[in-house]
Amino acid sequence: MMTRYMFMVIASLLASVLAAAAEPEFKVYQVARAKEGPKIDGILEDPCWNNIARISGFTQVITGSGPAKEQTSVAMVSDDKALYMRIECADADVAAKVKEHDGAVYTDDCIEIFIEPKNIHKSAHHFVVNALSVQYEEDPEQGKDWNGLWETSAKKGENGWSAEVMIPFASLGTAAKEGDIWGFNVCRENYVSGNERYTELSCWSDTGGGFNAPERFGHIVFGSYLACLKDNLLPEMAKRRQDIESFMKEHPKAAADCKPRYEQVVKSIQEISDAVKAKDIITEKEFSELYPKSEATLRTLDGLIYELRLAALLLE
Repeated sequence: MMTRYMFMVIASLLASVLAAAAEPEFKVYQVARAKEGPKIDGILEDPCWNNIARISGFTQVITGSGPAKEQTSVAMVSDDKALYMRIECADADVAAKVKEHDGAVYTDDCIEIFIEPKNIHKSAHHFVVNALSVQYEEDPEQGKDWNGLWETSAKKGENGWSAEVMIPFASLGTAAKEGDIWGFNVCRENYVSGNERYTELSCWSDTGGGFNAPERFGHIVFGSYLACLKDNLLPEMAKRRQDIESFMKEHPKAAADCKPRYEQVVKSIQEISDAVKAKDIITEKEFSELYPKSEATLRTLDGLIYELRLAALLLE
């Protein structure tokens, strides 16, 4: 019995250490709801962009470390039909030549957008637009053969280039509702004219290497942070807790070793619940503390469910 228990604990601790080592700085952006989305013309003067917070502070990957030398800013809004983006790229030398849809636009100055509505850190829809407004897209199932509909308009300016983007929820297979949280990242490839090698790769949420790393994406929240925690995370923790308690009643011998850990998790759930229910508004700073703690608690609950099932099998 002791050997089995030690094996499960060591395996669980090892998994936790590896997961923690892979986690980047938590990044989140609150997507404002627009009464009317922008006209996708690249002019960036639509009323919906007034007073909207922007993503910034892009970090270099592969080509260097620390802040990107030529920075990028992104603002987002949504309505019932789509997610809209306003993207501005500081660039002393805009380099873009690919003009074919689904061509190698990623060899030009371009923006790469990754969206994971399920937020399970496994795979994402991928959208790329270069400084000529030429598009490339792929999804987790069909890859490059996927031709999801979306709109872009890019323009070159004195200090770089900019783009407006509209990604319909229909192309993602799901609409966003109040309190939803999606995996998300926006990355940039920056080239010099006449040079086939990129001079700078950067991204909002540091991927530590290649861009397509869902486990290291940031997050976007539609609506309030409070709704995300109260309407999504707390019910999910309650459901997992109910599943565990039902299993423990059916398999009391298997539950004996896991019960002390489960009691600690229950305390953590109560702390999160009390913190959320005590608030009328959750700030970004508070959300950045509570959401990772909630995700970690859900992972612990999933680990406990696995351990309980394994213990039950070993006792048969």
